[in-house]
Amino acid sequence: MLCLNWKCGGGSQNLKHISQVLYVATQCGKSDARILLDVFHIFKGQSAAESLNYVGHHALDIFHVNDYPAGISPELISEPDRIYCGDGIAPIKQILQIVKNPERPLVISFEVFNKSYYAQDALTVAKTALKKMKEVVS
Repeated sequence: MLCLNWKCGGGSQNLKHISQVLYVATQCGKSDARILLDVFHIFKGQSAAESLNYVGHHALDIFHVNDYPAGISPELISEPDRIYCGDGIAPIKQILQIVKNPERPLVISFEVFNKSYYAQDALTVAKTALKKMKEVVS
């Protein structure tokens, strides 16, 4: 199985949009290819959340959920700006509704590089993240 971890809008200029990631996945010739998407990079890459409707459920096993604050443009936002689910303006509930697979569970994970979280106890951060993830999926 081939898995494409999409970091659009980050260091990659040719995988900035969901459509570009889908192109690579379809051109690789692997029917079991998977893509790993995340809320932050959808915003940073300036893809519309609605474009997730074109991603087949079979291509998603894991989806990173994280949030981002208001007031930072996609061009200026960076990895350390990621925050807990529900603490920002990301349309997380809408996104999860689109990618939800009625046939099998989708694994969601929390990925942040926020220095203020690094300064805290890791177990506290993990428990807070889990609590907030449960709130957005309820």
